[in-house]
Amino acid sequence: MPKEMLAPDCLSPRALWLPAATSGYYCDQGLEILASFILETLQSSSDVTAEAKVQLKRDILRILDYEHPYTEDDLFDRIEKVIFDWYLQNKEPIPRSKNPDLHR
Repeated sequence: MPKEMLAPDCLSPRALWLPAATSGYYCDQGLEILASFILETLQSSSDVTAEAKVQLKRDILRILDYEHPYTEDDLFDRIEKVIFDWYLQNKEPIPRSKNPDLHR
């Protein structure tokens, strides 16, 4: 996958998860780092409803179940919607330090 598709400001769930799931190499520390970042960022935001936070956590945990890879669109669509709705309220980049364990 081209690096530009995995740019930090492109947090599409499909860009983060689907290539790993379809390639058979699903368990990945980078995936866990990015999933944690999305979850922590959106869980701490007052711009995300309590209901969306519960569903987001459930969806991300399901996707991270490496023993049973999930490749259907519905979970990714819901996660993408939460990210997009959050972005409409928070258009500035999220300041964070470089993670030396993230190689994407």
